[in-house]
Amino acid sequence: MRVIMRSCSGIVAMAVVALFIAAASLAKVVAVVASPQDRLLVLPGKFVHDRADRTERAQQNLEGSLQRAVKRDPSRQFVAMPELSADETAIVDEHTNLLRLIGTALTAASLERTPSPSDYFSIGNGLAFLAERTGADRAIFVGGGRGEPLGGFKRILSALIVDLRSGDVLQIYFPERGFDGEPYEVAGANTWMHALFGVVPQPVPRVVRRPGNPSLEKPLRHPRPRERYVIVLPRGWNGGDWYSRHRDGFESIRVDTKLFDDALRTQGVTTGADPMRLGEVAVSVLKADRGFADMEVTSLTPVRVASRAGFRIELISHSGLDKSGVRARHLVYGFVGPERAYLLRYDALSIHYFDHYLPEFEEMVRTFKFLVKAHVSDASHAEGTP
Repeated sequence: MRVIMRSCSGIVAMAVVALFIAAASLAKVVAVVASPQDRLLVLPGKFVHDRADRTERAQQNLEGSLQRAVKRDPSRQFVAMPELSADETAIVDEHTNLLRLIGTALTAASLERTPSPSDYFSIGNGLAFLAERTGADRAIFVGGGRGEPLGGFKRILSALIVDLRSGDVLQIYFPERGFDGEPYEVAGANTWMHALFGVVPQPVPRVVRRPGNPSLEKPLRHPRPRERYVIVLPRGWNGGDWYSRHRDGFESIRVDTKLFDDALRTQGVTTGADPMRLGEVAVSVLKADRGFADMEVTSLTPVRVASRAGFRIELISHSGLDKSGVRARHLVYGFVGPERAYLLRYDALSIHYFDHYLPEFEEMVRTFKFLVKAHVSDASHAEGTP
């Protein structure tokens, strides 16, 4: 009996130890599951249909399909959106509109096998308040579209994983096929979402550049003999008549030597007019740009550019990029050179992109020099000190 009791005691002791080990392991698992890194806030989805009357229905159907999909996935702890004020709802709406643009840009670039010049995308820290309120450091966003323009593709649906505090896009998932049916019908929306979650969480192989990483590109001296100027492009900017870091219009730099000149002649304003009058003509040129809507001037001041009397204009608008309506900002320098008038123009989305790349544009403006006519075939001869 004693032997049996001792054996039982040993078994009980072993069981207690096993329970302690199991409890410790379970605690570790619970700690991992409950960590902010593992929790994903489910942001409201965004979808655009080429027929406006079907956009709202398609978005509602896909949103319903998304909610059902995340409930069926036990591998993640998905977190629902909290209650929001009207102002907070507007903030989330604009940031998710931008996320849809990013998803479309990255998906199209990957499908074309021609990556964007810059793989670093962000929405800034405007949604950091959601991390504080929900305890989730990251969020999942699902968006896409049906029809044109979608980077040349008629059907796109993608999921982005976003760091809520920094706004950096960390991962993207997208299906290349499986788009049977129409998303404005419930069955079609379910099919699309099933195709998307068939590739989640298998990551798409791509390198996401971090903000601090050096780019392979170097600052490039860019002479334009025909337009009689030379500039030094910031590192990572590419293009011909206009320059950008992200090919899909998140930000751009342009040097205009035609539209401004034409407007001055049309309005009967001489190149020797007061710089502020020249600025008013430039505003008419900028407001005629169909790529932006509701453009308004916030500042028009005199400055010197390339050793010339000129003007500086700041404007705000709404971007027409893929029907997003995301706010944009603009900074323009204008002046008259020896032979023609110039506009140095910077356009970028208000969220993150304008402020992030503004110093690079300002540096480029400081590099602007006129090419001397007698040496336009040799870009090494330039005059003017910014």
